[in-house]
Order: sequence, then C-alpha cells, then structure tokens
Amino acid sequence: MKKKILILICAKSKSDEVKNKNLLKFKNRTLVEHSIIHAKKIKKNLKNMDIKIVVSTDSKKIANISKKLAVDVPFIRPKKLSTKTSHEIDVWKHAIKFLNQRKIFNPEIICSLPPTAPFRQTSDVTKCFRRYFKKKCDIVFTAHKSKSNPYFNMLEKNKKGIFNLSKIPQKKIFNRQKTPKVYAINTTAYIAKTSFVMKCKNLLEGTIDIQETKEKFSLDIDTNYEVKIMKAFQKN
Repeated sequence: MKKKILILICAKSKSDEVKNKNLLKFKNRTLVEHSIIHAKKIKKNLKNMDIKIVVSTDSKKIANISKKLAVDVPFIRPKKLSTKTSHEIDVWKHAIKFLNQRKIFNPEIICSLPPTAPFRQTSDVTKCFRRYFKKKCDIVFTAHKSKSNPYFNMLEKNKKGIFNLSKIPQKKIFNRQKTPKVYAINTTAYIAKTSFVMKCKNLLEGTIDIQETKEKFSLDIDTNYEVKIMKAFQKN
C-alpha cells in the first residue's frame, strides 16, 4: 500500500526581522514559489507514494500565488497560528487535523519544506526520506556540521555572571578538530510521523535522526544579513 505523505509549506504573511520574508524574490521567484517547485520535484522523485502538497498561510496573496502553481490551499490559517509567538508544530497539527476531519487526506508522514531555504537541494530531501524509511525514528531533520561547538568555543553565563564553556569535555581540547561532532539543524526539510506530531509538544522530544547536508545549501533566510547573502548569490 502506498504511503500517504503530506508535504506542507508553512508561509505566513508577517515576519519579525525581515518584512514579507516569504514573498522575497530570488531569481525572479518568491521564496514560497521556490518551496512549491521543490515540493513538486520531490513528489516526482518519490515514486509509488501518495503525496499531497499543501500550503498553510494566512495570506490571500500567498494563497493565490500557490493556487497558480496548482497546489492546494484548503484553508486560510487562523490568526492565532500566524503570530511571531506561534509554534510551527501547532501549524502542522492544524493542517493534519483539518485534512483528516474533512476527509481530504489522511497522511501517515509529514514533510515540512520551509520557504526560507531557497538553496535547498531536492536530492537532499529525497535522501532524508530514504533515511526516514530506513531508520526507526519519529523525526528526521536535515542538519550540517556546526563550526560553533559547545565543547570548544560556545560560552554560557552562570548565575554569578561568569562565562564558561557550554559543555565541559572530559579531556582538555585544544583544537576544534578534536571536539565531538555537533550538528546545526537547518530548514532544508523535516520529516516526521504524523502520529508522533499529533501527540508531542516539542519536535525534539521524540527519537531523532538526521540527514547531513552541506552548509552552502543550508542557508536559512531569517535575518537581513542572510537576505544580503541571498542577493549576493542572485547576482552570480
């Protein structure tokens, strides 16, 4: 039997630091359009799967852009799930519940493709799916090796106002190459069991695995500095 997979693109209208972030253009397309195009390529790559692409947004403009690209926008996201303090997991739960209750689609797996990853490689997402099917886990994140390491160059301030390493290694470490490997979760893709999503409060509380990606493909457009980086690449 075909696995039922929901590819969800969460794209709200407002953003905190970067104004209208999801509508920024990169190579003549908005960021949300890039995610939709990525989703369609992934759907082609995953043969013998029952896949539905849905955009969750509170914006009529984003909804219209999405519909022009022939993807479903079955609802306008509630305002309470579209604020700067809204949790992404609640947006996922809302989409899954909406589709279920209206008997539109009953997904076993959810894949989130945030619009803030325009350099995403669809091959990385396909690998992420393969890893998910191979491993017995609740969720697979894409992640890249982090240059910042809590065992070597990340500090925390204690109650006395003194700074110490975030994690104290058992042995003294004098160069980054000797530190335990740590990974930074990026926004290339998140893939999870819908049964896990519906019952959990935090995506990090389940059994986790990662699909490693290259840092150059993992830029997350979340600040104005990252927008400048994206625009610099656009000129090339």
